Amino acid sequence: GAGRHSADNYLEKIDVPALIIGAEFDQFTPGRLSEEMADRIPNAKLLVVEEGTHTAPIEQPSLINAHALHFIDGLTI
Repeated sequence: GAGRHSADNYLEKIDVPALIIGAEFDQFTPGRLSEEMADRIPNAKLLVVEEGTHTAPIEQPSLINAHALHFIDGLTI
């Protein structure tokens, strides 16, 4: 069922900052979908992990953690 699920109708309604993490060789969530999400979600930032796959957080945890922390640090409450 995961392949049939879509949150497409909700993207423009997201009203909190979002960090979209995509990966160059992700075949489950292709890069074009990550780019579209980042374009459609207000205040979204996009990180594309070069040479990464769908398991990029396991493949390059230091890179992703650094970007996530930078993103979180930049938020104001």
